[in-house]
Amino acid sequence: MKKNNHLALRSLLWLICVYHVVCGLIPNLFPSQLPALAQRLAGMQMGNVPECIALAKPFGVYAMVFGIMMGVAAWNPIKNRALISVGVMLFLLRIAQRLAGLYEAQQVFGVPPHRSLITIAIVSCFAVALAWLRFLLYRDMRRETGDAKD
Repeated sequence: MKKNNHLALRSLLWLICVYHVVCGLIPNLFPSQLPALAQRLAGMQMGNVPECIALAKPFGVYAMVFGIMMGVAAWNPIKNRALISVGVMLFLLRIAQRLAGLYEAQQVFGVPPHRSLITIAIVSCFAVALAWLRFLLYRDMRRETGDAKD
């Protein structure tokens, strides 16, 4: 199977990679931009509070690592297909976390429930698309190994 196959999967993985690496870099390299980023991406109202910024930095590292994992998977989805499954699981956990924290996000950060639901819908689309493309990769791999036996 050629590495150039699965262009949709590889494109989605690169998109996820770049997004998470950039979002992870912001609190660590440009902490003053964190409130604006939180507002644009999550609808969160937060001031330039040193405690929030200090807490966001390690989460930024986790986001960067997730992005790098998705980049490794994009580089060679066949060899690194387990990382794709990990990505799907992390998206599903993120959806559950966001659903469970709807009220808390509204109380603590002023995120309206409809804004949280939009975020949940977007993350759900990524999870479903990634799972579907991972399934197609598996199917194609099975076909290729089946063809080789004939």
